[in-house]
Amino acid sequence: MIAAAMGAEWFARRFDAAVIAFCIQHDYPEVDDEWRAAVELRLPVGLRSILGDALAQGTIHVPEGTAGFLLRALPDKGPYAMFSRSATRVPAPNWEYFVQLAEYARLAAAAGGRGWTIGFEDGLMDVSVYQAGELLWCIEVKEKAQGLRPLLEQIAKHGRAIDWTKQDRGNDPLRKAKYIATKRPSWFSAVAIGERHDFSVSFDGEQFDLHRDVLPL
Repeated sequence: MIAAAMGAEWFARRFDAAVIAFCIQHDYPEVDDEWRAAVELRLPVGLRSILGDALAQGTIHVPEGTAGFLLRALPDKGPYAMFSRSATRVPAPNWEYFVQLAEYARLAAAAGGRGWTIGFEDGLMDVSVYQAGELLWCIEVKEKAQGLRPLLEQIAKHGRAIDWTKQDRGNDPLRKAKYIATKRPSWFSAVAIGERHDFSVSFDGEQFDLHRDVLPL
């Protein structure tokens, strides 16, 4: 728990510096302690610890005086905004990015010994894992868990009988199913705060099935 607290403290310092930079950039008033407490409540300590460790190690970088993050292994991507503007002139955290970043950081920490390359915002997937240039694993990330199960049920349903003629604009489960069928990863995961679902994927022509599994990480 001490290590987690240290990581969370490192995240708090860098996060607060980014908040200050954002407020200066947009001429917003300073945030108060109530706003900071609400952030800590929404981003649990384990997640903040992962992000703090990744910031300390340089996996994630937030340049001084900015509110955007960069990924050391992906220099041609980003910066990604940590906050959005709001009508109330209070920074609006881009919550899903923080969960996505934590999953990226977990995989990046494991990548070196396995020969993996980790992608972020990679095509239609939030995080991806490549081995020898081939897509091995793709991960869909949400902030909150309640939407995961319906999404997975629909992806699995489409996977068993994909209608390739149907437009997928606005139909995220169908779009994700088409992506999996086309890219053919060995594994697929869906992750949110407090919940994760891991699957191995089997293919039969252009169709696929998701099989609940325990993945090697």
